[in-house]
Amino acid sequence: MDRKSASELQEHMLGTYDTLRIMLTVIGFALPIAVVLAGWFQEGRFRIESSISEYYHLAATYPFFTARDFFVGGLLATAVCLYSYKGFSTRENVALNFAGSSHSSLPSSRSRTKGSPGISGPSCIRRPPCSSSCASRT
Repeated sequence: MDRKSASELQEHMLGTYDTLRIMLTVIGFALPIAVVLAGWFQEGRFRIESSISEYYHLAATYPFFTARDFFVGGLLATAVCLYSYKGFSTRENVALNFAGSSHSSLPSSRSRTKGSPGISGPSCIRRPPCSSSCASRT
């Protein structure tokens, strides 16, 4: 194994730190764009919701490239980056670990918006067109 000098090791650590910060920034800018584009792909029309969370309950026409997939994937990627990011003090590190852990639980929490059945409702309610057997469950 090739041993590195102290300056090379420090340069490597700073490079890793900078890359993690850049990835958090990229996710922060790309997530809203990806979710809006996925919503456009699924609905066939361009619209911007009042909150990015509203795309979670957007009806999916196709089973791939759903806004929910991008939304959940972006939240989980952010959670991993926050947890991996180490603070300069114990207090900062605990806060980052808590933020990463809490952030990863957001996509799995059961939530409802007005007019949405949420995760616990029948899946056919969110998928147009709805069959007659599905409509009787609402």
